[in-house]
Amino acid sequence: VLRCRITPSDGVLHGATVESPARVLANAAPRYGAVALSPEAGDITDSYACLYTDPQDPDGDPVSLAGIRWSADGGEIEGETAGSIAGSSFVRGQAITCAVVANDGFEDGASVSSAPLVVGDAPPTIASVTLSPGAPTEGSTLLCEASGVVDPDGDALLLRYAWEVAGVPVANAEANWLDGADFDKGDAIHAVATPND
Repeated sequence: VLRCRITPSDGVLHGATVESPARVLANAAPRYGAVALSPEAGDITDSYACLYTDPQDPDGDPVSLAGIRWSADGGEIEGETAGSIAGSSFVRGQAITCAVVANDGFEDGASVSSAPLVVGDAPPTIASVTLSPGAPTEGSTLLCEASGVVDPDGDALLLRYAWEVAGVPVANAEANWLDGADFDKGDAIHAVATPND
């Protein structure tokens, strides 16, 4: 409660003190000074955390978290109020943010948002690669077969192949097959398949 009291004086005598009406000091709302996403870059295979630091309250009241909201392209994601969120909640290219609200035991403060993070491209993967036939001869045509080829974003994939015979890359061998003209009996043959979206 605030009151102002004024007592006049002429340097010799003091007059009667006059008091203003009482005023109740209102609560000052709290806030978090810094909000950020971690990691700072990622794709839909990552999990994102909302980091909030530097609690501030002008009255010195203890500050606690009142709530977290997640948004994608400016639209709030309903039901997502935890401190972390799976990247599968988004799609590539979306700008995601988290916003936090602080409370000082009296009221909630204003929402403070992180800087936006744009969801990046998720790299495609291959589970395994096999060569057939299993016991080739110089007359064989070797076939490289990739399995478990996945692109998390659902993009169409192109497989690129490279071959190595006796430790030496085979020039212009970019198909998924290699014929006997490129290897001899006893050569060690390796094939590499690389997915590209």
